[in-house]
Amino acid sequence: GIIAVIVYIIYIMAIGGINISKGNVNKNTIKIVTSDISTLCGVFSFSFFIHNAIIPIMRRNKNIEKNQRDLALSYIGTATIYTLVGTFGSFAIAGSTKQNCSTVFDYLDQNAISAVVEFFIFLQLFSVLPFIWYVCRSQFFCLFYDTEKIPKKYFLLVNLLFSGVCI
Repeated sequence: GIIAVIVYIIYIMAIGGINISKGNVNKNTIKIVTSDISTLCGVFSFSFFIHNAIIPIMRRNKNIEKNQRDLALSYIGTATIYTLVGTFGSFAIAGSTKQNCSTVFDYLDQNAISAVVEFFIFLQLFSVLPFIWYVCRSQFFCLFYDTEKIPKKYFLLVNLLFSGVCI
């Protein structure tokens, strides 16, 4: 997962740097604040969900006495990644005339490098899905059971339901 994030950051920073060096970035066209908050709401809702995932992770930490340091470092790292991708991403799409795009890749030219980066992002999402499902499942069963031992028939039933929804 971290390799995909690093590849994505390097790609966005390179495209943003190229646009800056070509003079395609006009500071008047980059909106820092806008009334369109739909994308921001999606990011915030996912980040609130991930905050709930921290509890099971921190509970199983090998050195529990270092949880506060580890959590602070993870928040700093996440803020740095969002800042880099957001800043250079705005430089990368500056000057694009395309409208109604859902991802940064829709704004950029499609070439072999962007296909490779998109493949890395796909692999990251594919590998993160079981972790996200584990968090959902553990939080769901936490409502009904005090222990982490879940009866196998309920575990199987919830997994089948989740797989059916995904298909």
